[in-house]
Amino acid sequence: MDIYNFLLRINSYDTENYAYLLFYYQREIVETGEVIFDTKLIKIPTNVKNGESVFKEAIKILNLKEPPKASQDCGLCNWNAENSRL
Repeated sequence: MDIYNFLLRINSYDTENYAYLLFYYQREIVETGEVIFDTKLIKIPTNVKNGESVFKEAIKILNLKEPPKASQDCGLCNWNAENSRL
């Protein structure tokens, strides 16, 4: 949400230092097959400076001539290695 808030601000939208996430989750399935949902609205703080930092780091990586080497400490690298064999 930090990055979304950062992007909105650099595109001249006024934002606050928080965002809302609305979660839908199944409460029941009735005999006709209709699914009844409940919702939960969560307010989370955002940090535009953090969003800007992550965004700039992503741009640096995208501009590399070759992708960075995989790291054993990287969850995404490990996930990719495990799932690329499937």
